[in-house]
Amino acid sequence: MDYIKPKNDDNLAIIYKPDYEILNESYNGKKEKYLYIFDDENRKYCYKFRKQGNNFVCSKCAYRKRYIKATIEKDNNDKEMVLLKTNKKHICEPIEYDPQEGNGEIKIIYPPNFQLVKRRFKGKILQKLVIFDTNDKSLCYEYTWMESHNFYRCNPCIELFSNVFAKLKFDKDGKEYVELGKNEHVCKLKKFIPENLVANILKEPDFKIDKYIWRGAEKRRILVFDKTKPGHFYVYGFKTGNTFLCSPCEKKFHKYVIVKLYENESEEKYIEIKGEHFCKSRNKV
Repeated sequence: MDYIKPKNDDNLAIIYKPDYEILNESYNGKKEKYLYIFDDENRKYCYKFRKQGNNFVCSKCAYRKRYIKATIEKDNNDKEMVLLKTNKKHICEPIEYDPQEGNGEIKIIYPPNFQLVKRRFKGKILQKLVIFDTNDKSLCYEYTWMESHNFYRCNPCIELFSNVFAKLKFDKDGKEYVELGKNEHVCKLKKFIPENLVANILKEPDFKIDKYIWRGAEKRRILVFDKTKPGHFYVYGFKTGNTFLCSPCEKKFHKYVIVKLYENESEEKYIEIKGEHFCKSRNKV
């Protein structure tokens, strides 16, 4: 990995967030802190360090009697960082980052107990997942989409060293649901604020319902035309009911860009789009 090197020590590397995380996990019935340092080429993989005295030590390397150490420090601007000793190299391979560790059970949630919303943050539009409190729908937990790990995460819990995450999935009938991880929230519920962005509504001819034959059966899909590239469009495959899903975003990037098909009182069809594309528009189906 390529790390920042201090000017006065070639045997140390400086690492800043989001290239590492510190989490509380159970070990022999006790809560202990673990340090995850992500691989810079593929953030799905990492090295896991266990707390040992004032240091963190790579767990797998330590099992083989090699001690690669890291400490949590502050830089001159009081910003948290990791100092990693690089005089020794890892003899273990990076592991796949798995946030499912925890003592609880995985929970499944169906609508209307969750909702996808968009929020403006530092000039950007971010997709958030809202999980409503079962007793009071005016309260919720809000999760942020983590591009590098393909799940939603509760950032307030991360600040309290607990990895609370959720995954958006579809069941065998094509119904959308959320799978919650095993860790319980350590943060507090917050008041739900409805999405205040203008809904992405399109009417014909900005989209087209396309019928085609697949394995002898008639199927439907929706083509949404790209206004920035004449003759190009995005393809949404049918899921269930009035829901269509961008196939390339789902298959290649594990992202969910959803189209809902509706009719108004005049029987005119229109669609509502939720999510941002990670795929490129195409000019062929």
